[in-house]
Amino acid sequence: TGNAATIGVYEAYASTDLMGYASVTAGRQALDYGSGAIVSSNQWGANRATWDGFTFGLDLDMADVTFGYASTSGEDADLTGRSQMWLNAAKGEGDWNANLLYVSTTLGDADAMTAMGLDLSYAMMGGDLNLNVSYNTATGYNVDKTLDMDMTMIGATYNVNETMSISG
Repeated sequence: TGNAATIGVYEAYASTDLMGYASVTAGRQALDYGSGAIVSSNQWGANRATWDGFTFGLDLDMADVTFGYASTSGEDADLTGRSQMWLNAAKGEGDWNANLLYVSTTLGDADAMTAMGLDLSYAMMGGDLNLNVSYNTATGYNVDKTLDMDMTMIGATYNVNETMSISG
């Protein structure tokens, strides 16, 4: 196309293990939680997403719990003073998995925008039939910061054989 090639940093972070049950990661990270409807790295898109901040994770028997914080500043007036905190809890055992994500975003002195997602999945028939449901809600992310948004997804995938599956 005649455009000059560019290069940029997608991820750059440092991570450490804390006594085998916790971890701390700081830097630019590509994050994916639950179904990815709220927090996703958009890894298959042209504009992949990363977060500059830190995450603190606990690997507990009851769930894997992650707390994170990110803030932005710079020349883009829409992002200056933006900070985000999130809490994610995930648990999977046997044939089922559950994920709960809560995100709070503030932009300057404005009221916080919040989002929450709950994802559940269950495998049946020896893993050949997978059922999933996802409920996501957000408040304040639209232009005038007043609307509530909700989205529910229900799906099923049947693995016909090793090379073919049917989803709905």
